[in-house]
Amino acid sequence: MKKFVATLAASAAMIGFAYAGEAEGTVASVDAETSMITLETGETFVAQDGVDIGMIAPGSQVRITYDDDTMEATDVEAM
Repeated sequence: MKKFVATLAASAAMIGFAYAGEAEGTVASVDAETSMITLETGETFVAQDGVDIGMIAPGSQVRITYDDDTMEATDVEAM
């Protein structure tokens, strides 16, 4: 029974990460009003509420973690 519970807990933890994507690149533009970040590759992400993009500027190198389903940025990190 303990093995079953441990396996179930590990599986549940992995499901939360299964739908996250990550992108790295150079910022082409940032629109603070719409919370939109566009990378030089053309990829565009909208930051979720609570994600601080105030320190991001065109030319910045960033790592963006995003929701695969919605393409909304859940974390933006300057590199």
